[in-house]
Amino acid sequence: MRPWNKTWQLVLAALLLIPAAGSGAGDANGNTRAAAMPTEVVYFDYFDATGALDGGTARVAPPKIQPSAIATPSSVAPLNVTGPTTNRVDIVFVGDGYTVAELGAYADTVDDLAAVLFGYEPFTTYQNAFNLHRVDVVSNDSGIDHDPVFGIYRDTALDGELWCQGLERRLCIDTAKAEAFAAQAPAVDLIIAVANSTAHAGAGYPRIVTVAGESISAHPIMVHEMGHSAADLGDEYDYADGATYTGPELDEPNVSILDATAMAAADTKWADWLGTNNAAYGGLIGTYEGAYYNQYGAYRPTTDSLMRSTVAPTFNLPSIEALVISFYEFIDVIDGWSPSGSEYNGSEQLSLNLIPGVTPVGVQWLLDGTPIPGATGTTLDLATLAAPAQPYTVSAVAVDNTSFVRDNAARGAVMTDRVDFTVRPGAGWSQSSSLLASSITPFAMQLDWSGAIVGAAFTQYGIFQDGALVATVPTSTQSRQVSGLMVETPYTFKVEGRAGAGPWSTDGPQLTVATTNFVDTTTSAFKDDITRLARAGITRGCNPPANDRYCPLNTVTRGQMAAFLVRALGYTASSGDLFNDDNGTTFEDDINRLGTAGVTRGCNPPINDRYCPDNTVTRGQMAAFLRRALNL
Repeated sequence: MRPWNKTWQLVLAALLLIPAAGSGAGDANGNTRAAAMPTEVVYFDYFDATGALDGGTARVAPPKIQPSAIATPSSVAPLNVTGPTTNRVDIVFVGDGYTVAELGAYADTVDDLAAVLFGYEPFTTYQNAFNLHRVDVVSNDSGIDHDPVFGIYRDTALDGELWCQGLERRLCIDTAKAEAFAAQAPAVDLIIAVANSTAHAGAGYPRIVTVAGESISAHPIMVHEMGHSAADLGDEYDYADGATYTGPELDEPNVSILDATAMAAADTKWADWLGTNNAAYGGLIGTYEGAYYNQYGAYRPTTDSLMRSTVAPTFNLPSIEALVISFYEFIDVIDGWSPSGSEYNGSEQLSLNLIPGVTPVGVQWLLDGTPIPGATGTTLDLATLAAPAQPYTVSAVAVDNTSFVRDNAARGAVMTDRVDFTVRPGAGWSQSSSLLASSITPFAMQLDWSGAIVGAAFTQYGIFQDGALVATVPTSTQSRQVSGLMVETPYTFKVEGRAGAGPWSTDGPQLTVATTNFVDTTTSAFKDDITRLARAGITRGCNPPANDRYCPLNTVTRGQMAAFLVRALGYTASSGDLFNDDNGTTFEDDINRLGTAGVTRGCNPPINDRYCPDNTVTRGQMAAFLRRALNL
């Protein structure tokens, strides 16, 4: 899902005109002027005194507040969650002017608005391509500014107000604040800001709809504004005041300066729909004069639609097409596939998951770019292909063939999805497989691996160290702690897989990595001596279990001396528990072996039933240990 630019905030100054973006320039005196701020169009719509749609457009400027700095934590409620945010249109409702006591009413209003939205095409057909969340935004005051009359001010979370830009029923908010609150939902593509107001008012910002939620006209105004915000639809109504549009061609897809003859000749706008007559969507499609606020010089597709009046039952077909195309800014036709991965060995059956509820969807599988005859379903058994023995590519192409869209260029550009699968016959591991080492110490390290191909059907992994199998783990595990290594020594590790008692694979990931030295011996005069002792297995460090330090300046205890001598001289025999003060200590076994070898006789003669393992070794005691050990 492509994120959209969250940078706009309405400048709430009456009739303020902001120039288009540009670079800084100098005046006649050489003074530099600031660059003009970028702007975008906001649509304002409301009912006039006769009940007809009225409104217009205004320019918006970037927000002055960083969204992350303004939103207080709010509870978020899922309303309609159909799949992953990465492949859904995520709509988030935020409220303004609802106090804590009014959150229940706000929730009911949002439920009604959501239900109404999905009652209109194309939202009905594509409702399973949407995720909806409600953010319970709390305001200190109930209502919004200047409601019901100008001059009333309220403390609300989004600074909602009527009389925006000097017009009574223009409903504005601080969009930066709306975006910040909406960002508390799992994802956000479109925002519907619901104001606690009964006014007949709303607005369509880029990607943000505002609506007076408690108004009797809230439902049609919200859907109308969604046409503006989601698909950049233009207003199809006019002011019946004799005005004539004389400007260039309009950007909006549902209004134009071209009549039917010119439009068909230019093959632009809704030319593909001209002559279509569908009573369910506004009747005969042509070019009807009176649109974009002008009675003359601008045309609309049908006599009536939701973009012309809120009593119309539906959008017309060119507007529905634009909405569908806009949905594909956030979604892809293919929702996922199984088995998951990107590389296979030719034994698998591939299966596509398509966006739920979207029909008809055309599917075609390809082998190295060539269509596979008859392979037009959502599954493909790789084992049935007449495929080469060398690596090849299988592709799945899916296209939304909805009759709501006739723009084949857009269908090919945004409504067609393709996934490529690399197949390496007989392979056990993907080419992107990896083996990584971490937590490396003088004697151990952590290995982590990935990339086994599902079709290999491994039941266990084998860890090989310098060519020798040192451990096996089930395939539910993809990591292993390797210990018993030597300090500052390189090792080559390899991970392979096998099914049952079968042969090990041969194409698993491999890594050559060296253990470290003790971190505290770098500057020691005895570094080489310490390293040799460690490689000989005589010392294992001083801070188990990490054992990445030797503590070269520490004194040696009698227990540690016993361990050094036993490891150095290879004593293994033990005649049992010889001393009564070493029970349960780390060095008890070493002390008993040292006593059995006659190297120690205890520390409390003549009884000698104690060893004193925590006492330090004096040079005299060390002389006795060495003489007995070396038979001198």
